[in-house]
Formats: sequence, structure tokens, C-alpha cells
Amino acid sequence: MYNSLKIMKKINLLIFVFAIITKLSYGQTLKADAVVKANNLTYSTTSNSNNNLVINNVNNKLQNRKPKLSPTAINYFEKKDKTALLKVFNKVFTTTRIKELLPENGIFINFYVNPQGKVLEVNFSLHKNTLITPIELEQLETEIKRDVTFDLQPKETKGGDFFVFSEFIRYSRVLDGSLQ
Repeated sequence: MYNSLKIMKKINLLIFVFAIITKLSYGQTLKADAVVKANNLTYSTTSNSNNNLVINNVNNKLQNRKPKLSPTAINYFEKKDKTALLKVFNKVFTTTRIKELLPENGIFINFYVNPQGKVLEVNFSLHKNTLITPIELEQLETEIKRDVTFDLQPKETKGGDFFVFSEFIRYSRVLDGSLQ
């Protein structure tokens, strides 16, 4: 009798532990219309009509503001280091992880850039059932802000406060090294 009671307690403890692990794992997924915490950053998600999640750092301030200059004021822009974004993705994601993400095709990134070309903020658009975790997004955002800069012409950015550049990054181009 004593042994069966002991076994029942162990079984109940295991069930409790698995329930907690499941809850924590689910809490680390991105889902529509939610607020999700990574390590240091918090993200809000909204769904759009294209079956995608739009993911914003809750501290972002530029996404709802209109730039002082029209986007058409910029005729020339490119990344200062054409391989910087590829390096960022390779820093954040292993080859195995990128292969896992291939069915999602890619990630759409809006870069909010100051007149000197520094990335101030980013937001992301991903497939609604993405495998990317909030922690991976946080790492991606941090590395982009640190390592990706744009080459802008001062005469075109004069009087501007920020500019928005968008790019769709295909995971297949990260995998084959052709992302620029």
C-alpha cells in the first residue's frame, strides 16, 4: 500500500511538471493579437488579412508616426555592408534552424533608419504559424540594430527625422549565402 501511494505521488508530480513545461513552451510561441515577452524585450502581435503576424517591439515609437520627409525623397540607399544582414541571420540562426524555417519562405522586415543610416527600430511580418520564437526575434532585432547600417545621401536626408526601408528576406537565400 505504501509503495503504491509513493508511485501515485511520483506520477502526479510528473504530470504537474509536464503541465508546467507545456504551459511555458506555449507561452514562448508567437500567436495573433497577443503580447509576448522574450528575455529583455516585449512584443505585441497583430494579424493581418494576408495570414501573417505583424510583430512590434512594444517600445517602438516610429511605426505610428509619419516621417517628416516623403519616402520618395530618397533616391539612393543601400546597406553599407551588403553582407551585414546575412551575417546577422547566421549569428542568430543555425543552418539546421534555417532549414526548419524554409517552409515559411521568409520574413518581412521594416527598418526605421535615422538620416545617418543607423537602424533605430524594426518590426517584422511572419507567417501566422511561424516557428520563430520571441527570443529569436529579440536576438535578430538586437543584432540588426547593432550591425546593419544604411548608406544614405546627406543632401536627400536633410530635414528628415527617419526613413522606412522594407525588405523580404527569403530563408533559402540565407541558407545558400546569397542574401545581400
